[in-house]
Amino acid sequence: MAKIAVSIPDSALKTLEESSHTAGMNRSQYVAMAIEFYSKGSINIDKLNNQLRELESLSSEVLPLREKLHTLENTLMDKDHEIGTKANEVFQKDKRIHTLENQIAEAQKKIDSLSYEVLLQKDEGMKFREELEKARSETTKYEMAFKSQTTDLEFLRGHISQLTQTVSQLSLPPSQEEAKKRGWWQFWR
Repeated sequence: MAKIAVSIPDSALKTLEESSHTAGMNRSQYVAMAIEFYSKGSINIDKLNNQLRELESLSSEVLPLREKLHTLENTLMDKDHEIGTKANEVFQKDKRIHTLENQIAEAQKKIDSLSYEVLLQKDEGMKFREELEKARSETTKYEMAFKSQTTDLEFLRGHISQLTQTVSQLSLPPSQEEAKKRGWWQFWR
């Protein structure tokens, strides 16, 4: 590689240093690149002009795409917000469902408990019915026995009544008997 000495004004040197620093090169590399670029000159300029036109046409295509991208980003943010809202609603509904499931489980436990109590009450009711039927049958037996005894008593009363009549017909009236015992003169005392 050959070395070349060049005299340049201080202002150009400052610009050269800033540009080389911006490009991430040292001054010597930057100057070599500029000389190479200048020596190829017109070929590169035409090529660069073509590339510039292409870039301008691409930039005119990129601008609407950027606007569309910005619109899509806004839409995406809106959708994200909607999704967040819906997710919150789903969370709230899940929470409500869980609460309702717990209430249903508690209600089912109550129903089971009450069903068991109803079954016990039903069994107890059946026992009471059986006892009631036994009591009714015994009551019927006692009523029949009572009627039988009442009939027997009526018979005996009737029989006693007949005997009383017979005895009373055979016996003297009480005043006559007393009069006989005491005598008729003492009866009036």
